[in-house]
Order: sequence, then C-alpha cells, then structure tokens
Amino acid sequence: MPSEPRHSDQEAVETFWAARREDVGTGRLQAAGRRPGDGRGNQSGGSGRAQREQAVAVVLAEFQAAGGSRRGMALRLAREHGGSERVWQRAMTEAPAQYEREQAAASR
Repeated sequence: MPSEPRHSDQEAVETFWAARREDVGTGRLQAAGRRPGDGRGNQSGGSGRAQREQAVAVVLAEFQAAGGSRRGMALRLAREHGGSERVWQRAMTEAPAQYEREQAAASR
C-alpha cells in the first residue's frame, strides 16, 4: 500500500514552487522560452515587415499580370524569389487587402 505524503514533503514542494514563481515571475510562466516581441508578428516593423511588404508588392504585380491568383503561384514565387511557400501564401493573402487600400488612397 502506498504511503501517504508526509507533511515535510508537501512543505518542500510548496517552497520549491514559491521560489520558482519568484525566479520566473508568475505572469511570465506561459511565455518562458519565447523570443521577445509584442505577439503581433511583424506588425511592429523591422526587417521581417519590410520583407513581407516586398513580397506583397511582387504578388500584386503577379496578380496584375495573371489577372488574379493562380493555383501553384506561391510555390512558383518561392522558387523564383526564395523563401518558403508559406511566406508567399501569406503574401498572397495580404495582397488583396493592400491593393484595396492603395486604390482607396488613390481615389481620394
């Protein structure tokens, strides 16, 4: 029959976790090991945002030349310009919204 935990064992566990919370900070336990950032991807700027804007510009040019999105376009752009297919898929998702913003700004 397993023995019941002793009172001193419980105190040791509670002491350990109390010290751990002080070391890490109770509000940061879930974020441990993550890179610093605002949790909003590249919306805050930086080189990643500049690269995405460049990819969106390429996608917009491709959309205009092809008359819209075509199957396999993200893979082709990844092969031609580098980066992963997923990066180009994100740029293709963002491109229509950017195009609409540009059109709205031009019509003002």
